[in-house]
This record gives sequence, structure tokens and C-alpha cells, in this order.
Amino acid sequence: MKPCLGFRSITLIIGLACALPLCGQANPALAQDDAGTEYKPISLGLFTPVQIVNETKGIKGFRFSLIYGKNAALKGIDIGLINITTGSVEGVQWGLVGQAGGSFTGVQLNGVNIVKGTAKGVQLGWVNVAGHGHGVMIGIVNQAQT
Repeated sequence: MKPCLGFRSITLIIGLACALPLCGQANPALAQDDAGTEYKPISLGLFTPVQIVNETKGIKGFRFSLIYGKNAALKGIDIGLINITTGSVEGVQWGLVGQAGGSFTGVQLNGVNIVKGTAKGVQLGWVNVAGHGHGVMIGIVNQAQT
């Protein structure tokens, strides 16, 4: 019988356990952008508000939300069932539903992709919606104002 957790799994768990306390620390390189959004390097969560970074802060790095994640902005990789940002997103968003309250630059790979501002890049999903589209929308329903 094989053990449930292998060496790689245990190493990953220990690494994450060591890194999590650092997520709450102020990091001058990630502190704020021009809009005043404070960024943290990683966020892990079950659903909002059960996540390690408050929803009023942004993520510059990696966000994993098992059910529902919401943050101010994201620059990096966003994985989860439902991924919401109230501001802009730059990077890759993957899940069932992805929404950017501002602009989106990168690749959205969700069943439903929603960008309230300008979408630059690729939206791949069953339903793709953008305020303004500059890129490629591949899906059954594609809608952009311009």
C-alpha cells in the first residue's frame, strides 16, 4: 500500500506553511501601485472572506480560491471556481467564472468571462463579455460594446 502523502507533497506543504506568515508582511517592492492598491504576493482561500489576503488588497503573484475569491486587483495567475476582482487584472485567469471589474490584459480561460472595462488578449469560454474588446473572443456567446 502506498502512503497518502509522498515526499513532494510533504515538501510543498512545509514550503507553503513557511511562506504563509510572510504574506501578511509589508513588502516595499509589492506595496502599492499608482492607483493606491496595496499588493500581496500570494492568496489562498476557500471563499471570501475566508482567504489569507483581505478582499480590499490586490495580488501580485498567485491566487488560488477553491470556491470563490475576490480581491481589488490581480497581476499574475488566478485559479479558482469563481474569480472576481473589483479592479484590473493582468495575467492568466482560469476557472468556471472570471470577472474583472476594470480592465483585463492576458488570457481568460473560464466558462464565463466578464470584463467590465477593456479586454486585451484572449477570452476563451462559453460566454465572453467585455466593455471594449481588443483581442480574440472564442466562445458560443461573445459580446463587446466596441
